[in-house]
Amino acid sequence: MYWLYAASFMLIVFFTLLNFFLAIVVDAFVAVKDEYDKLHCTYNFIYDVGMIPRSLYMHFKLKLPVRKKFIAYLEESLENIKE
Repeated sequence: MYWLYAASFMLIVFFTLLNFFLAIVVDAFVAVKDEYDKLHCTYNFIYDVGMIPRSLYMHFKLKLPVRKKFIAYLEESLENIKE
């Protein structure tokens, strides 16, 4: 009789805790999904992959500087502004 009570108690506790865990995870997922839906700058995967060659083409066509040099220039400018 003891094992029947213990097993049923363990099952009830297990499923109750599982329900708490799933509620927390689903609530967090809904919050993140709501924040994601507010973003207007997100595109689908196919569009992003298609934009990679286009951005490289435009980079060379407009003769833009190398990104590392451009970032270094911006960081240097920020340091000069702070001084």
